[in-house]
Amino acid sequence: MSASSVQEAAVIKPSARVDIVSWAGLALAIGAFGVVVSSIFYALSPVSAALPIPNPSVTDALNGMIAGRATMISAGIIGILSDVILAGGTLLLMAFRPPARLQIERAGWALVTISVLAFVIVDALSGGVLTQVAALDGALPAFTGFKLFFDTLFVLGTIVFGLGVPPILMGEMNADAPVLAKPLIWIGLLAACAGLAAGLLYFANVSLPQVMGGSIAGGSLIFAIYGIQIARS
Repeated sequence: MSASSVQEAAVIKPSARVDIVSWAGLALAIGAFGVVVSSIFYALSPVSAALPIPNPSVTDALNGMIAGRATMISAGIIGILSDVILAGGTLLLMAFRPPARLQIERAGWALVTISVLAFVIVDALSGGVLTQVAALDGALPAFTGFKLFFDTLFVLGTIVFGLGVPPILMGEMNADAPVLAKPLIWIGLLAACAGLAAGLLYFANVSLPQVMGGSIAGGSLIFAIYGIQIARS
């Protein structure tokens, strides 16, 4: 095979690229919608168990985990599956979708992917670890470590999500033919920035757990709509 043949084989045809982007948009929509559903189950669980709180009462978190066992497991299982699909979509969009306006959009997709991967672990802890450890006799020491790990990853994932969303949505807003309506873009930006601020304030012992949870749910809802539009465009 000649060098020119190898080069031609390595180049993805425009039609194939469009197909990849369409499938990536569909994955984005499905994964993000799943995250919204997972967030609803987290919202139905006790706050002390489901969301990060600075200097929490571990006893309250343990009791909350036991009381909210069913919803926490549901949130974790749905979340893990959705996160994997969502990460696949964001990676494909980073690699194959030309930026609407700003080259930094690719960095935004990369940051969102990192955030989603952090939440894979968060959801795994929720669905398969914390709920099981909380039911054990003398569980407090082990539960404390796992809960702090859960809280830290939740906060860091929210911060990285808040950093990644603005470059994507700002690029879309300034595109010649945006596929997402500007009011939805502004809602997504507001959700991301609120989560970023709440995540940073966590380290200053300011407790805004519902803002962080709402940021992920709200941003994911906008991404679900965005994914549908990308798949259709």
